[in-house]
Amino acid sequence: MTLPIAFVLLQEPAVPDLSALIEALRQRHPDLSWTAGTPGPNRPRSRFILCGKRIVILMPVEAPLAVPDEEMWVRAATAWPEAHETAALHRSHVIVSLMGDSEGKLDDAKIVTAVVGGLIAITAKACGVVFCGRVARSSQIWLEMSARAFAPYPDYPFMLWIDIVPFESSPQSVGALTYGLSRFTGREIEFEVPGLSGPTLLDRVAGLAGDMLERGDRIDDGDTIDASEPERINVKHRVSFLNGSAVLRVGPDSTPLDP
Repeated sequence: MTLPIAFVLLQEPAVPDLSALIEALRQRHPDLSWTAGTPGPNRPRSRFILCGKRIVILMPVEAPLAVPDEEMWVRAATAWPEAHETAALHRSHVIVSLMGDSEGKLDDAKIVTAVVGGLIAITAKACGVVFCGRVARSSQIWLEMSARAFAPYPDYPFMLWIDIVPFESSPQSVGALTYGLSRFTGREIEFEVPGLSGPTLLDRVAGLAGDMLERGDRIDDGDTIDASEPERINVKHRVSFLNGSAVLRVGPDSTPLDP
């Protein structure tokens, strides 16, 4: 199981102050145990803190983050107009990752999300965050939403981990495709239900993505879901006609079968 990793983009190099970070995390998430890491056998050489027994590594890198996925910045710019500027002008970054056995993809992501939020809270030069190389958000949005990292479902901030991108498959039909959800569930969502568009469409896709995250497994091929009131609709395991990724297809069944 691949552990989550986040990259905090900085306007200039900075080394995290672990004492200040732990204090910020204790204030933001007082129900969890946050302590400084101490060197020892099977401990990382990089700077780290502990969330309970989980090891969270913080590695400053005095260089811009190399992200080969230019489309990520295009997706980010729809809600974050300064995304391209941040990508071009940041000068360093801090890697936030976990070490050790996973306790589940969802729990792992929540810990990384919380620590990134705490790091932004104490770092004046933070300007953006890239999650798992797929999703970019502004530091301000991450700071605000990460305060709910351990909130009960459906209030934890899973929209920091996935993008939802509208597409037009025909002049009469608008759909949406997720990016980043497959890391948790094995496939993305490709959603195209006649009559749904705009905020309603995005809300439905976000709701389904949250359900898939919380279940921790994939919805089976042929299951039915509440796609639009009062209608229930069958969903299929397919390959996206947009980018070839494995998807949960919600809507007209005209895309290729899974290989």
